[in-house]
Amino acid sequence: MQFHANYVSVSVEGDGDGYQAMFEAEYESEDMDSPYLLIQRQFEIDEPDDGRCYIETHDEKYVGHFHLRRVEFTPNQLWIELDRASDNLIHVTFSIENPEFEEASRAIKIMSGEIQPDDAGVQSEPLILTVTADIVDGQAGPESDIKSPQRITVRRIRATRGRRVLPAAPRGMTGNMPLVSRILRQHNAT
Repeated sequence: MQFHANYVSVSVEGDGDGYQAMFEAEYESEDMDSPYLLIQRQFEIDEPDDGRCYIETHDEKYVGHFHLRRVEFTPNQLWIELDRASDNLIHVTFSIENPEFEEASRAIKIMSGEIQPDDAGVQSEPLILTVTADIVDGQAGPESDIKSPQRITVRRIRATRGRRVLPAAPRGMTGNMPLVSRILRQHNAT
């Protein structure tokens, strides 16, 4: 599929929870046959995308969630190869100036997985891990200091980075400080 876009726009949702790029032949046209390409990717932890982007176009063959096999983006064109056997090429031509291109390029790189939002200059919030646990081997009661090497049974773990709530270990996990360390390492990678 290919077309020429006269309008290109990029938006970022919240603190980088989602990215969107829109390429339109006619600005906000209500004509259902007017060519357009919408690319979206969500980074909210409660809505994992498995590295796939949502693609929507005027051609129904190119609507859905896809892994992007290859993306080439210049100030004059966008080539996308979808990770599927047929109907897998999208080519959009356009013309945008350097400041707009830089902003759009950053968003396209994030959505395609070439860079992570934190790598793109977005300030990362610190990880806050709240663990509610019972000490199994020891004399301390619930919600006590878990820095000791005693065994714990996790009742609840809430991991947050900024306003995002991250997935954590399931309830009832039993372990010691290495369990908590593993959870911290897992979330420091996000």
